[in-house]
Amino acid sequence: MIKKNMYEKIIRLIPIVCVDGFVFNNLNQILLLKRNNEPAKGEWWVPGGRIFKNEPLTVALKRKIREELGLDIENFLEIGVVETIFEEKHTINICYKINLHNEKIKLNDEHEFFEWFNIDRLPQNLNQVIKNKILQISQY
Repeated sequence: MIKKNMYEKIIRLIPIVCVDGFVFNNLNQILLLKRNNEPAKGEWWVPGGRIFKNEPLTVALKRKIREELGLDIENFLEIGVVETIFEEKHTINICYKINLHNEKIKLNDEHEFFEWFNIDRLPQNLNQVIKNKILQISQY
């Protein structure tokens, strides 16, 4: 485990590789989470986060979905790579589409709450990178 001050230094200096889960229900609505943490605190986002050393991408995705949503997933599709550049950090995000069918979501403390959104009615304070990726992947 990296100590907090060392991790903060690392993310200021180099891009961090992450996985992002674009979760859809059987009505083709996307799950968005209201963030409690910086960066993008108070904004809608998708579940995901950094990959640990020696952790395969799909293992990282499953771990992040389990941590943030309380769900174990098996079916997902890699859909592309995006980057997100914040003032305080730069991430390279490997994105996956995940389809859920009536699973009960249990959020951890990283997020205030969640909501399902229709693709044509996304929230106003949605990061443009995430919005563009949602519109792109909704065609899969």
